[in-house]
Amino acid sequence: MADGIPKIAVQENLPILGTNNLTAAGLVSQPPCRTFIPDMLAINASAPGAQAYYDSVIGQWAEQGIDFVYLDGVIQDCAPTAHCWLGEIALIADAMKRLGNGPPKILLSEPPSPRYLK
Repeated sequence: MADGIPKIAVQENLPILGTNNLTAAGLVSQPPCRTFIPDMLAINASAPGAQAYYDSVIGQWAEQGIDFVYLDGVIQDCAPTAHCWLGEIALIADAMKRLGNGPPKILLSEPPSPRYLK
């Protein structure tokens, strides 16, 4: 799983499942946090609808029997963007606790960093 919300959902201002009139555009962090996947935008974890967005993703996966999430590219160098990742991780964990198949199982991975490529 890549954290954040697809840019195309934001561009098309798609509705957030489980909310009344909240859309993808209202979830994006301002100023936007850097993301690992270029097609994704970081979510403001305190935005109305942020939990509902992750509830919709995790709920769908739980219905399909998925009980493990590999969250790719979220561990950064404690840069100014760290607040974005931590908030989103908390939203995902909360959704898994309430909607998942048992205790949350999340594996976090770090994206390639220039400090490791030298």
